[in-house]
Amino acid sequence: MLAAFLLFFAFGFFTCWLGHFTPRQLGTFWPIYFMLVYVLAGLWVGLAFVVIGVAITALTLIGYFFIGEAFPLWMAFVNGGGLILSGLWMRRN
Repeated sequence: MLAAFLLFFAFGFFTCWLGHFTPRQLGTFWPIYFMLVYVLAGLWVGLAFVVIGVAITALTLIGYFFIGEAFPLWMAFVNGGGLILSGLWMRRN
């Protein structure tokens, strides 16, 4: 419970600190927010959710900082493909 509270508080502090969002920042915010839910669920359900959440968050941030004009395409592959691959991984186990 403490880890979940600290993750939630840290994320809230981080987003409040950022302030106003541009469209690119907003396109990064929502996937990271939903992956926070994955990580929090992983604290109770299992390590697979934590790995999925952290991996997709890291790939989203890599796309935000290093991918230029192809950012929407990057997000489509990372988020859609990441969730499909993680579903197949969890189905196998």
